[in-house]
Amino acid sequence: MGPLYVVHENVYRMRLVVANRTAARADPRFWVVGGSTQPLPWKVEAGPTALEPGESGRFTIAAIVPTAEFNLTRGARLMVALGASYDLRSGVLVEGDAASRNPDAVPNGAFRYWETEADRPAFWGIVREGADGASVQPPVAVDSDPDAALEFRFPPAAGRSTRLLACDTQLPLPDHPIEVRVRLPAAANRFPDPPLVYGLRVVLDEKPYLVLFGDRDETGWLERAPYRMVKAPRERWSSHSLDLGPTLVQLGATVGRTRQRLERFPNLDYPVAAIRLQLMVSTNRLPDPVIAWFGPVTSRIRRPDPERMADRAVRTPWELDLWSGARNFELRNFEKAFDDLTRAVAANPCARNQYALGEAALWAGHLARSRDAFRVAVAAGHELPLAYKGLGWACYGLGDDAGALEAFRMAYGLLESRASDSDRLHVADVLKGMAYVHARRRECRRVLELVATMEALAPDLLLPPGNPVEPCRTGQVEE
Repeated sequence: MGPLYVVHENVYRMRLVVANRTAARADPRFWVVGGSTQPLPWKVEAGPTALEPGESGRFTIAAIVPTAEFNLTRGARLMVALGASYDLRSGVLVEGDAASRNPDAVPNGAFRYWETEADRPAFWGIVREGADGASVQPPVAVDSDPDAALEFRFPPAAGRSTRLLACDTQLPLPDHPIEVRVRLPAAANRFPDPPLVYGLRVVLDEKPYLVLFGDRDETGWLERAPYRMVKAPRERWSSHSLDLGPTLVQLGATVGRTRQRLERFPNLDYPVAAIRLQLMVSTNRLPDPVIAWFGPVTSRIRRPDPERMADRAVRTPWELDLWSGARNFELRNFEKAFDDLTRAVAANPCARNQYALGEAALWAGHLARSRDAFRVAVAAGHELPLAYKGLGWACYGLGDDAGALEAFRMAYGLLESRASDSDRLHVADVLKGMAYVHARRRECRRVLELVATMEALAPDLLLPPGNPVEPCRTGQVEE
């Protein structure tokens, strides 16, 4: 059975095979028991009108009305009657995806549930980098393997540039190993210059870490990302148990739990190390079509271990301070946030904590502390270009015009290079900061240029009454 097609987590269409093991000709009819005890009929969209004795047929069935649909997290019971009489009937349990109800598990890891409108596995997204026309297809059986596999397809390419296609999901970094089933392509991961890269990409704190599969166990660097190679056979299915936490530490990651919102569970509020887990295929200088497969990615659903949680709380008390600081910052309790994050930095002065402290200190008015914290974040390359923007505002508040302009210009250059619409307000805020500095220097021509650019970029960003650029705009100050 499968795939099962969903809209908004409700299954409304299924594909399945029905076998007639009776001695009579059968006319299959279908019912589903989902959220209630009442069986509700489903219609046949495609399939044979009847099955002869011993014959099997492929059917596509769909809910007649929305109330006949069922939620993929709970599952349902499918019943088949072989004719007008209900005496000859059979039932099968359509198991729900229990992992999707658990924040710490890989959701829909067998890819049985498929979002029709987005054309992707439920709870997963598609990432394309220079891979126009590349697609991820619904699960199919490959090499008679019992587990269906996702199919990654690259069309022919006109040039020989790098193309990347990934299927990704977000979850907290698992405390236990995940199971991955892979089929390593013949050309994949042949170093030092592989034409095809195949494996997992784990994104933590916006930094990628690779878990690849190849002919030997090793670690190294590939395209500015560290990797761990796991030995696997080529062109055959193999299963691997991967403990991502120790692997990320081995590759140089700093794994810390912070206050983050999970896409699937927006109302949960506790410290996590959120990752993006991606099944990735990347081609390099391959103009020909490429097809690759990934099998299921699963993890066990386990109850939290109180002793392990208590031990972690004792070893990393700053994680709770960091969570509390982020919460107080969101509530605009800036002084409390500053106190929380000061304790977090005292216990663990990493760049991530320093950046959070810099934000809270800036809003609480502790400008020198904010400047110092942002400088640490900038030196470590953390949260660029926003760390530069924060540093610029801290320097401006301290009267350091040269330092402010330098930081604002760095932030502007990095934001412009990203050219993301989501960064529009950040660019406007940087332009405002630069205008404030030039206004204090009485350089009104430059002030008016910056303000005009800012207002064209973000008309909804209003300058407060009595702002430093007002004298230049009203002609009260001349250069």
